[in-house]
Amino acid sequence: MAVKGKNGQANGAANGNRVAGLVGGGQPAGGGEVHRGVVIPRPKILNIRLTVRGITPLIVCRMDQKTQDEMRAKTEGKAKNAKEAKDPEREWNAARWVSTDGWDGIHAAGVRAAVISAARSVDGLTMTELKQAIFVNADGYSAEGVPLVRIDGKARCFTNICRTTTGVAYPRHRPKYDDWKLTLNLTVNGHILSEEQAANLVALAGAFSGLGEWRPTAPKSMTGDFGRFEIVEA
Repeated sequence: MAVKGKNGQANGAANGNRVAGLVGGGQPAGGGEVHRGVVIPRPKILNIRLTVRGITPLIVCRMDQKTQDEMRAKTEGKAKNAKEAKDPEREWNAARWVSTDGWDGIHAAGVRAAVISAARSVDGLTMTELKQAIFVNADGYSAEGVPLVRIDGKARCFTNICRTTTGVAYPRHRPKYDDWKLTLNLTVNGHILSEEQAANLVALAGAFSGLGEWRPTAPKSMTGDFGRFEIVEA
């Protein structure tokens, strides 16, 4: 895009030459292009691969399509169907995140959120900064297009007793992974974090933030010890 200078004439060609010099082989003085007192350094993009292993079981809970349909019908004022008998097998399988290739996964955004939340315990580093500093790349996608990180582990049915807002108790069935691993492919802004700092942040997230349901940082006081992990390979 052409940018107008003080004389009102487009200087797009000049800017194009600057960009070519910045992206190409020429190294601008000071490592970046200076324009109106602003220095924009070359992007420093780090690709980091970490394998983490669960030190406590992982509980995953995806809202199944049946529940989504019921909520949509309620907001649209449609008649409520008669309540069906609970099917534990269908319920816990419907709560799994499954990729289009058939493997189980966990929401990539949830993994990133855990890493970012670990900044609370680091002086001089804010979660706002980290939102522009670290990303978790997906291994695949669900049928709805949700980005997933693959879970290396086998799910089983986990049942516990929950209560409605009126205090009525009912059983809930969700997938649980007792032995699990994730291979995290991270894209990191090297101007904000080094490779070692990024790995240390993931380690903090594993020890104190956790993933999934009943994790240490779960909302609404539903906290627990689930979903914690450690780095086993970098």
